[in-house]
Amino acid sequence: MGSIESFHHVHLISSDPVKTSKWYMDFLDADLTHEDKKHGAINIRLQIGNLNLFIRGLREKEELSSKQNILQEGIHHIGLMVDDIKEMMKKTTENGATEIEEIHTGVTGNWVSFIRTPEGVLIEFLQKK
Repeated sequence: MGSIESFHHVHLISSDPVKTSKWYMDFLDADLTHEDKKHGAINIRLQIGNLNLFIRGLREKEELSSKQNILQEGIHHIGLMVDDIKEMMKKTTENGATEIEEIHTGVTGNWVSFIRTPEGVLIEFLQKK
């Protein structure tokens, strides 16, 4: 019988994976763990805490959709537990992210806030109250 053992990674597509990965390294303290080129596209792997974040460039004949709705079916956001939510909001919004929701008490009882990265990824920061 098949069963899930653990969460493995989140995978992003970017028209500029080097720039995108640099943003995560500079402002979310991600560590570069791997970089290569496969199927004509740059592939970068980052580690943010215990989260594996994979960022891939466009392959030949691929195009990005211009459709960027606030709410879409599928993955909605990445939630990251942080030790200082105010500092993370300040650091990321001063460096290209847009504040979507200010800090408030979320449904989990934690402090929460949301940003959208320069490439459009929705990230939720959570901090224990």
